Amino acid sequence: LNADAGSCVAVLTAAEIGAPVPTDNCDLSVDLSFTRSDGATNIDDPFDPADSPILITWTATDDCGNSTQHVQTVTVSAVTNVTATVVLSGVNAAAWPSPPLTRCIKFIAKNGTMCAAEQHVSVTFSGNPATGVATFPVECGNWTALCAKDEQHTKWATVALNTVADEFEAAAPLALVGGDTDNDGDIDINDVTLLLVQFGTAAHPGGCPWDGTRDADFSNNGGVATEDYTFLTANWLTASSCPCMAIRPLSDSLAESMSISQPVFRRELTAGSPAELRRIDFNGDNLLDYRDVRTFELQHGLGNVLSEKIRTAEQEAAAVPLRPAQPRRK
Repeated sequence: LNADAGSCVAVLTAAEIGAPVPTDNCDLSVDLSFTRSDGATNIDDPFDPADSPILITWTATDDCGNSTQHVQTVTVSAVTNVTATVVLSGVNAAAWPSPPLTRCIKFIAKNGTMCAAEQHVSVTFSGNPATGVATFPVECGNWTALCAKDEQHTKWATVALNTVADEFEAAAPLALVGGDTDNDGDIDINDVTLLLVQFGTAAHPGGCPWDGTRDADFSNNGGVATEDYTFLTANWLTASSCPCMAIRPLSDSLAESMSISQPVFRRELTAGSPAELRRIDFNGDNLLDYRDVRTFELQHGLGNVLSEKIRTAEQEAAAVPLRPAQPRRK
């Protein structure tokens, strides 16, 4: 058995336990008693995983004093099942070259800033939008919400948890929005960097649990191309989080040396091979900004939606004073 949702014990009725039914060939009145190895005096007292396995010793005694015993074993695990529906927003599962589409999803059950251990589940998706259902155990506790993320591709999503038949169930589908390649919860110039570096290449598998391999195939169709650019234009400078979740340390490579402090609209190019830099730093100023993205868009016939959004963000940031203006003295 698993612990009931919201607690770390299992509560069973006598009927659920299945008390034995004694019979006697000569005596119609047979006394039935029990003892529990955990010391509980009521048969339906909670069963604690810390006491497992718990032995219930049943003793049947007739009027002549003859008796026989039967032993039941109740084992309770300190976990509770969670069931959640996950949707990959904007993804058509049928477009994956070798159906079914399977993604590694990280789940974290939480209550405020208290979090259960993360669970990594390989979820199979179908349909349009791609939808999958995951059932997995979490450590027992009074969890009230569930975070989920495809660490390789998406932002976080969080929904409430309901209790259904002693288990947890997500109150709504977890809609995962693609575009986050550096696993920091937001979509900014760092994610644009990886798209430019990987554009025209095949998808990069990441394992389960995710092994840290970065990938910009947000559409999950097997390659990084125009359709993945649209995820960045739609979700530019949006952010998400799962409080209590530490951000994964990043390496020194161009695709991974990304600022994780806050969403950014341009970045200095301090890492990467000459070949990588030529793919993204078109004007050779050691910066990736809207100018480079505009050149990239022109090369691939992508319009200018993303570069305009990046340019607007830069202009708005430049217009914000570093400190509040002081009133002029008369």
